[in-house]
Formats: sequence, structure tokens, C-alpha cells
Amino acid sequence: MAGVDGGFVDRDPVADQVGELAHHGLGETQEGRHGIRGEPAAGVREPAGLAEVVQSDQRTNAGITQPGELVAVVSEPCRVELPAQRFDPRPLQTHPVVPNAQLAEQGDVLLDPVPVIGGPRRGGVVGDAVGRGPAMPGGVRGATLDLGRSGGHSEFTARKGETGHGRLTSGVPEPDGTPRTARLCVCCVIVPNTFAEDLRRAWDAELDGRVGTFSLVLAPPSGEPVTRDPDLPHYAASTVKSAVLCALLADRSAGLPAASGSVVVHDDFESAAGGSFRLLQSDDQDDETWARLGTEVDLMQLAGAMITTSSNIAMDLLVERLGFDSVRRFLAAAGLDRSLRLDRLIGDTGAQAAGITNTVTAAGLAALIGGLADGTLLGHEDADAALAILARQQHRGMIPAGLPAGTWSASKGGWVPGVNHDVALVRATSAPPYVLAVCTTHNLDPAAGTDLVARLSAITWEHWNRCHG
Repeated sequence: MAGVDGGFVDRDPVADQVGELAHHGLGETQEGRHGIRGEPAAGVREPAGLAEVVQSDQRTNAGITQPGELVAVVSEPCRVELPAQRFDPRPLQTHPVVPNAQLAEQGDVLLDPVPVIGGPRRGGVVGDAVGRGPAMPGGVRGATLDLGRSGGHSEFTARKGETGHGRLTSGVPEPDGTPRTARLCVCCVIVPNTFAEDLRRAWDAELDGRVGTFSLVLAPPSGEPVTRDPDLPHYAASTVKSAVLCALLADRSAGLPAASGSVVVHDDFESAAGGSFRLLQSDDQDDETWARLGTEVDLMQLAGAMITTSSNIAMDLLVERLGFDSVRRFLAAAGLDRSLRLDRLIGDTGAQAAGITNTVTAAGLAALIGGLADGTLLGHEDADAALAILARQQHRGMIPAGLPAGTWSASKGGWVPGVNHDVALVRATSAPPYVLAVCTTHNLDPAAGTDLVARLSAITWEHWNRCHG
């Protein structure tokens, strides 16, 4: 069907509707456009779905139920005689795209391919997001089917394996000059975007056999994330400090007095369980701030130390100044109050013994950093300021360690014995940016726990760049 210039025309009555199913949401960048409803939209650059088909066993389908109505589509006088069995994929194609004619005419199989249809992208062909091979031989590029009597703007809901029929219009006219059309029945077996499945399998291969709880979220700039147990709660460790940073910046922009100025550095704090506690310098890694005991330090300087050196004393001083309610208010406004919880200060062993703790989920951490990346949580100026601080991170043994040298990232990790978490915005030069959150609660020694997060980061980087390379 070389030279086909396809377009939608009014179709015959519908048996069932047919569309494209994407198991992976990376490409749902335009879902809901053009008034189309789908489940879900087609993935960006999915395999083209343009290929020859090989026939094997017969199947019951809509073509059987409407005898006399449906014919094979052959735009050029060539036929392929194939065994009367079922359709199988050609090499390099994950699934077949099946044109179904009446059983009596199943020897008349298209020599040229039929396009996969469905999703909100009208009149186009989809690419190869997986990168497993070149686009299949083109025969009806740009050709589409009208399955909704509206010239390609129809609403539809279709699932893999459903059938339907309509008309295909070819750019090659009949001898009298009229458009060459043919009725056609298809059973659409969707070529899935396998990126998410492949990445989850790679994560699982690294984690299989390990004892613990392991949660991961890969969040692209748009579309659905790739996840593994994203909503399981973990002890927060220092990852909750990124929420304190955001609350400080939000309150500063709102003009709240508590979010500006300076505080006197001290090491005694009120306990969430009642009474007070004294923070230990031996449990911290910010000697510079500890050296300022009894002197005033600017809040933004404390914020920088809280993130870049993961200073415990800086966090406790900031939360004491802002108040727990400020952080909770920010998280509630962001819709993250259930996935990120701050209920005590770092080093409050009395509250810890009483069961008062701070928790995070991988989904919550990814949403927080993703909200900074797209400017939805803070104004752009504040978001840029937060990311600039996160990008100066000095503890780079987890997600940043799994990236190629020189790769830009803005991250905040947290670790205590049996816990290693990290979340980062990663910007590559050869692929779109992404947010990765990894939460691991385990029985590993500290070095092995750190290395595990780095390996999961490297696996994610490899799959992401292979997909977008």
C-alpha cells in the first residue's frame, strides 16, 4: 500500500471498538486532548506497530459474526497464501497486529501492514520507545481508521484484544478519481511499551532474596511513574529535611516573621514526648555549626547545612523556630501530609522510645522533589533556590554514585543502621530529566546498604537512557 495517505472516514456500524493499550505511562503526555477518553493513552514512541503478519490458527472474532460485511483489505493486486492457523509476530515485533477477514477469506492477508490505532494521537504512527529495533516496514504510514463516526475525533474506550471495524482510505485513487476505500475488521493486539516492565524486572533481580522492605519510584517529567511498593512507610531518617527546607522557603515567601532572621545555636530541645533532650555532636556531621554554639546563625545558612552536610542540629533549630505546624501545613497544602510525616526532632530518643517517629514513602519523596522540579510546590524562584541547595549535596554515595561522573543531580539522602534512603532529581544531557526515590529498610551493614541504593540508581540510569537514547 505504498503511497497511502490515510485519514478517517465514516465507518460501518460498530461491533466493538478498538484502540491502543499502554501498560506503561511514560508516554501519557497528552491524555485527554481532543476530547478523547482512553485507558490509558498510548506511550510516547512505542513500537510502530507496522509490520507484516504471519498467519497460524483461526480465531473467533467480530469478522465471523458479520458475514458478508467484512472483506480483507488488499490495496494492490497481490495476495499471500499462508497456513490457516493463527497470526504471529514478525521478527523484531513483540506482538502481532492482526487484520482479521472472514474465515473464508483468511488467505487474503495484507502484504503491507495495518497500523495500530487508538490513543489520543490521531493520524500518526508510534515509534520504538524500547529501542529494540528499527521501525517496521512502512506500508500505511499515516493511515488511520475512523471508529467513532467523527473523522478521528471520536471518544472511545477499548481494551487489548477487542475487535471493531471501519473504513481505511488510501491516497491511491480509483481509476475514476474517487478515493480508494475498503472496509476492514481488525483485532488489535497491542504492542506494549515494555520499559516499565523491564525496569521493574531489573529492580527485582537486584532485590530478590534480600530481607527487608524496598520501595522505588522513577518519576518522569510527565506521565505515570514506574514504581515498586511506592506507598510503604519507612522511617524517614534525614530525608525529611527536604520538607523542612521547602516549608522554610514557603514561609519566607509568605512573609512570616519566623522564617527570616537568625537564631542562637544551642543543643537542648523540647521533646515531643515531654521534657527535653540534648542533641549529641557525636551523632552529627556538621562541625561548623556546632562550633557556633551560643552565637547567632542565619536561617538560610542553617538550611544549607541541613541539606548539604545533613546537619541534625541545623534541622532541629529550624523546626524549633518554624514550628511543627509550619512543616505540616506545607505538606498538607502539597497533598503530602500522609506520605511525609514529621512528628519529632532528630535525636529525640524519648519520643522515639514512646513510638513517636518520622516516616516517609518513596512516592512522597518523589512527589516532593518532582514538585520542586516543575515549580508546582513553590514559586519558581524558591524552587530554584531549593534545588540549588540540594545540588550542593556533599553526601553522594547513594543515587549520585550510580550516575556517570559529572551528571547533575539534586538529592537528599538519609541513613541510620538498617535504613538507607535517597531521592534525587537527575538531569542527563542525552535524555529527559527524572526523579528517583529509593527507600530501603534492611539487615545490611551501612556500607552494603549505601552500595545497594547506588546499584539501583545505576540500573535506573541505564534503562532510562537506553529508552531515550
